[in-house]
Amino acid sequence: MLILGASQVARLLGTALKQRGFRVILVDSDPAKVDKARSLGLEAQAGELLSRRVLKRLDLDGIGHLIALTPNDDVNMLAVAHFKGLFGKSKVHQIHPSTELGGPAPGYASELQVGLIAAGATLDKLEALTKSGGSVIARSLDGIKTQDLRREFGPDTVPLFVVGEDDTLTFIHAGEELPSSGELLVLAPP
Repeated sequence: MLILGASQVARLLGTALKQRGFRVILVDSDPAKVDKARSLGLEAQAGELLSRRVLKRLDLDGIGHLIALTPNDDVNMLAVAHFKGLFGKSKVHQIHPSTELGGPAPGYASELQVGLIAAGATLDKLEALTKSGGSVIARSLDGIKTQDLRREFGPDTVPLFVVGEDDTLTFIHAGEELPSSGELLVLAPP
């Protein structure tokens, strides 16, 4: 998993993925965020992801997905456009952009966009949950529906991804139903 961004949310997701045996690399232009990721035992690289210098330094062996998880939707879409050719459209994901007021931004350049992760939640929502002490919780999927999750963990719960029994990773995109089996990871409020 290549994650563009090393914010608190990105570090939380990266840690959850690493704990489940996935190789994770975070890339961020902010060296302080990269240092925080490294202090958590995450592989992290400082710099602009699409710069030739950073791309040459990255060892992408075993990496098959990209999550574009920065507050800059233009940067996210450029990364998505670049890595679609390398990983394939189904393995490139981005966060739903936010407006200045924190709501979902209207979509644009639809030909460049890919699946919006976290069931379409905005980065602002994920950051608010994380800063308030939210955590990633794993739960077995036994035919559970999204509304059941919200009753169990709270209305602000965000489904993130499912780890299948064969160690496959399925992201929960906007408008998609939850898979029927596997280990579901959610970002839940405290």
